[in-house]
Amino acid sequence: MSNKIRVSEKSIEMMLVREIKKMGGLCLKLYSPWFRGMPDRMIILKGLPVRFVELKAPDTRHGLSEAQKKVHEQLRSYGVDVDLVWSKKTVKEYIEKLQNELI
Repeated sequence: MSNKIRVSEKSIEMMLVREIKKMGGLCLKLYSPWFRGMPDRMIILKGLPVRFVELKAPDTRHGLSEAQKKVHEQLRSYGVDVDLVWSKKTVKEYIEKLQNELI
C-alpha cells in the first residue's frame, strides 16, 4: 500500500490563486457553460500578457479532454499562452517563470 497523499486539483488551484495574488495579480475562475473546454483560470499581471491556465490533479496530468485540446489550440492560434499546471511543484515553477518574465 502506498503512503502517497493524493493532491486534489482544488488544492493546486488554491495555491495558484494565492501565489498570483501575492504578485499583485488576478487569477480569475472561468466558467463557460456554452463553450466547453475553456481553461480553468485566467491570469492577469501588470506587465505581462493575459494567459490561461488549465489545472489537473497529478494523476490526470495528460488527461485533457478533446474539447480542452481543441480550445487550447484555438487560444494559442490567437497568440494567447495556455499553460498546464498539475502539481504544487509545477505551481512553484510556474510562479518562478512569471516572476522572471516580470524582471
